[in-house]
Amino acid sequence: VTGVQTCALPISRGLPTRLDGADPDAVVAATAADKKRVDDGPVPFVLLDRPGQPRAGCRVKLDDLRAAVREFAAP
Repeated sequence: VTGVQTCALPISRGLPTRLDGADPDAVVAATAADKKRVDDGPVPFVLLDRPGQPRAGCRVKLDDLRAAVREFAAP
């Protein structure tokens, strides 16, 4: 699955695929207050192995989350 294929579905549904103006550090800090957070651990994310195959409860390292936000916020 390519990046183009990954973006095609959200685009076809009118959903955003960019995080224009997002501050990666602010996004990471905001996850600390997320209601899905369990105890002092990280927020469990739902990640896709491929379109249509979600995997719930995934732990994402803060550095990886920050890098992902930077990628989506890049021009």
